[in-house]
Amino acid sequence: TGGPCKLISFLSPKGGSGKTVLASNLGKILQLCGYNVLLLDADFATKSLTNLIFPGRKVIAEGLTSYYNGLLGIDGVDLNSWLTGILEGNHILPIDTALNGKRIDILPSYYSKDQQSTISNNIFLRDSQDHNLRKIVERFSRLVAAIKSLNRYDYIIVDCASAFDDI
Repeated sequence: TGGPCKLISFLSPKGGSGKTVLASNLGKILQLCGYNVLLLDADFATKSLTNLIFPGRKVIAEGLTSYYNGLLGIDGVDLNSWLTGILEGNHILPIDTALNGKRIDILPSYYSKDQQSTISNNIFLRDSQDHNLRKIVERFSRLVAAIKSLNRYDYIIVDCASAFDDI
């Protein structure tokens, strides 16, 4: 890569404003302009980016656990162990390699429809001390730092949720 990895996040308080389309299209444009790009689906509610990249797929990858489980500490997933998988080359999936050799990858919000349902049911639970915004932001920062430490990407593009008031 050419220099430090840059982080671009798409945010809007309103759903349906085009965040996912902008994130995916900017990622492709940057790839075609000679940059390695990671798309990160951080839309806790709709998982639109993952659904856009893998439409209708019931299983995207076998045996992998969503990073949401590590962020929230649900289903016994420890974030540190999960991040070790990032460093070992697990979890991030390839989308495309352009003729210029540059790649665009994704860290999906889920790897199977069963995980998608579990995440949707657990994400907004308020009875856990681990589900407060401060802790989630700190854990998400650790996730981004682990990805940056790979020195594989010029850009990380984050497709965020519409509203954060329920987290």
